Amino acid sequence: MSKKVQNAPKFSTFKNGPTIDEIEHIAVQNLEYFPEVNIDDDSYEFNSVSGETNPRFQQDEKYMLGGIICQYAWSLQRKHQVLKEREAAYAQEKELNGAESALLPNMEKTITKIQESIKFWEFQLMIQVEMFERLARISWGEGRGFTEDDKYGQGWWASYKEEMSQRKVLSTTSKEESRTRLLAKRG
Repeated sequence: MSKKVQNAPKFSTFKNGPTIDEIEHIAVQNLEYFPEVNIDDDSYEFNSVSGETNPRFQQDEKYMLGGIICQYAWSLQRKHQVLKEREAAYAQEKELNGAESALLPNMEKTITKIQESIKFWEFQLMIQVEMFERLARISWGEGRGFTEDDKYGQGWWASYKEEMSQRKVLSTTSKEESRTRLLAKRG
């Protein structure tokens, strides 16, 4: 069953880019249908012994949304590359044949389409990031600045996935120390 959504922003609202409030509104609407049974118990958010944040808290949701975000990010990175190529071709055409070149109007149209596409898909990515942050209770990228080559945090996500898969040992004891102690108890 679907609920009738009132006061939902219309697509035209985002013509000049969405606001943070609009992104939050859509993310909250999407999460209204999230199954409560999938939400981890709050006590699982932190390690009871060390007090550290448990990276496996809401692990399934992190993997699902993180994967979606990275797919958007990969595609957006590619769109940025294509945009640079098209802008360079436009500049070259203008330089070689002047502003009167018959090719320039279509080239401008293509560049505009790519720019608008980037805005739209960045908006979609931001909704997914907002949902990730609400469910996971961590910020995407954990406050790190992203580089030009990694505008959307794919590198951070790769290292965070690795952290989620590790089983931390709370003791600082090495394997050798543990083995020595075990043998001493037997002896």
